[in-house]
Amino acid sequence: MSKKVGSTYEVLTGCGNMIITIPDNLSDGKVRVKLAKAGSCAFAQCETIGRLMTLALNAGVAVERVGIQLAGIRCPQPLQKTSNSAEVLSCADAVSQTLVLHMESRKES
Repeated sequence: MSKKVGSTYEVLTGCGNMIITIPDNLSDGKVRVKLAKAGSCAFAQCETIGRLMTLALNAGVAVERVGIQLAGIRCPQPLQKTSNSAEVLSCADAVSQTLVLHMESRKES
């Protein structure tokens, strides 16, 4: 039997569906950021975001600082705000928004 070691989120971006897994223990876990379009440049950039987030969080950088650095980054394919979703400016911005959502849900539980 496997045990849950984090939370996984599916986020729609201008580049496609993104899967973000954030570990329960941010200082000793692995953040995974995957884009549905494997092999693309955006896929590689998303994996890079996850690896660098893991490195920063494991080194003790505050999660808020990581989120702030990713927030508001724009790309040529933003996803416009709809009635039930926020505007997603880029894949990095989507990760930042998801990180904020994750941290808020942890405070509530």
